[in-house]
Amino acid sequence: MRKGPKASATLDSACRLTGCKDPVAGMTCPETERDRSRRLREVRSAMAEKEAALQKLRDSDKELQEFKRRRLLENRPVDAVDEQLASNEETAHPLQEALDGQHGEEAFLLKCALVRRGIAPASPTASDTRFIISANAMLGALESDLTMMEFVLEVKDKGAGHPDSNAAQARFDRLPAHEKPKDFKDAYDGGVSRVTAAMPKIEDMIKRGDERLRKGEEAGERPDPELESMLRRAKEARQRVRAVLCRNCRMNDGSGQGCQTFCR
Repeated sequence: MRKGPKASATLDSACRLTGCKDPVAGMTCPETERDRSRRLREVRSAMAEKEAALQKLRDSDKELQEFKRRRLLENRPVDAVDEQLASNEETAHPLQEALDGQHGEEAFLLKCALVRRGIAPASPTASDTRFIISANAMLGALESDLTMMEFVLEVKDKGAGHPDSNAAQARFDRLPAHEKPKDFKDAYDGGVSRVTAAMPKIEDMIKRGDERLRKGEEAGERPDPELESMLRRAKEARQRVRAVLCRNCRMNDGSGQGCQTFCR
């Protein structure tokens, strides 16, 4: 026994580790002390594992909250930002000055709210802001489907490990976790249906966007950067849809010729 700050064994019971039946008050058994240290390490290790698991849950929750926030902005963007401005009217005009010349989703949504409150002038090409926002929301969902389908087609056509397959997989891996399918077959079949149905909507979107730009030019307005960005995105999506559907048709009809709908 050695002297220690406090006893690890009691005076009226035998030490369960050493069998010592005569523990001395104020003394600490080395075996008991080693056992105590081991248990402390185990507890700390278990706490570290629990903290790591909790952190993973927190990260997942943050990702989910961010996804919900973006969906809210897509569904009610002007209302959501407008509510933020309503309680702080005196900052609206300086905010408008700061936003002049700024682009991007957040700046665009703030501009929408300022236009709605009559603080910022509305451009003829951006008067229907919901058109641009809803178009971008639809394109975002469509692009996720296209990325998944391109990955499946590359692997099916060229095999895993091919440079083109690896590049397609890298694009797929960059998708948010909630946009990655667990069952590729069901997701791919659903993707074919969704992108086929989206084609006329994309054509209409491009037609409306081009018309808005033309009217803005006729009115002497500078081209709206958000509208131009959405149109570029829509035209790129149209090309990707045509390529995916054409390739899917050629690979699955047996003849390799395709249906000539998108291939010609």
